[in-house]
Amino acid sequence: MKNYITSLLSIILLFGCGNNATDKIKNNNEKNSTKKVEKTTSPDLVFNDGDNGPKIEFDMEVWEFGEINEGDVVDTVFSFKNTGNEPLIISNAKAGCGCTVPQWPKEPIGPGESGTISVKFNSKNKPGPQNKNVTLTMNTIPNTKKLRLVGKVNKLNPDSK
Repeated sequence: MKNYITSLLSIILLFGCGNNATDKIKNNNEKNSTKKVEKTTSPDLVFNDGDNGPKIEFDMEVWEFGEINEGDVVDTVFSFKNTGNEPLIISNAKAGCGCTVPQWPKEPIGPGESGTISVKFNSKNKPGPQNKNVTLTMNTIPNTKKLRLVGKVNKLNPDSK
């Protein structure tokens, strides 16, 4: 008798509702939706297939600034060229911390054209060895590239202030 009741309850639970949660969500979305949404693709988000499209080549990818004193601000320029056959779009340049600030071209760089990325590093409160990254996001394959600033920041002597 106990097995019969357990089996009966299991069957009711499995088949009793008639539809599942996904169906309910779908039905609610269909009722609440009054307009159709068309899928569009921004050209900024289309990445190339690797054979064609933009390609970026840098004169240097690592800048060694040597030794500087704590509090010094240094800057450099990374020069590049689009060696591909489509416009190069750099959609973002992001540093790992606020002490490193990149500036990059916001407009597309045509095939064969060159551009620069300026990077400033503020060494205030940053004594010791430094390895700062700037990550570029672009419409290339691969779609990210890291530029680096490396060097050493000498700690200021408190007596020299």
